[in-house]
Amino acid sequence: MTSIGILGTGRVGSGLARALATAGHQITLGHRQPPQETAADEPGTTVPAIHHADQRTTAATTEIVINATPGDTALERLSALHTELAGKILIDVSTATRHTSDGTGFPPTCAIPAAAWPSSFRRPCPRPGWSRPSTPCSSPS
Repeated sequence: MTSIGILGTGRVGSGLARALATAGHQITLGHRQPPQETAADEPGTTVPAIHHADQRTTAATTEIVINATPGDTALERLSALHTELAGKILIDVSTATRHTSDGTGFPPTCAIPAAAWPSSFRRPCPRPGWSRPSTPCSSPS
């Protein structure tokens, strides 16, 4: 059994928590603020217990961390947790979203310059033909 922490309690984070708990993993669901009380599981479900904690505790106490927070705040959030995330496997399933006038929630281009990334996140691109000259999400050249 693997202990997995999930940062984010929305549809993606909660859905992953249920599926991974059902598969037999020990799950901690990380909230922005420590939860006052644990919500009851849906009636009729047989999902094993999912533990709830604040995001810092979740990142510090689990072997694998999944980031399922909104993409427009993910870099800031993960940077603040760099000590807790050191040496952990981090899986990022966030989507680069922001409120847009067309209602899609997707930005036309990546708005985070590579220089703003913490040095531990800046690495050469793994694929030939890909580059990160000024943004962390550049497309193939």
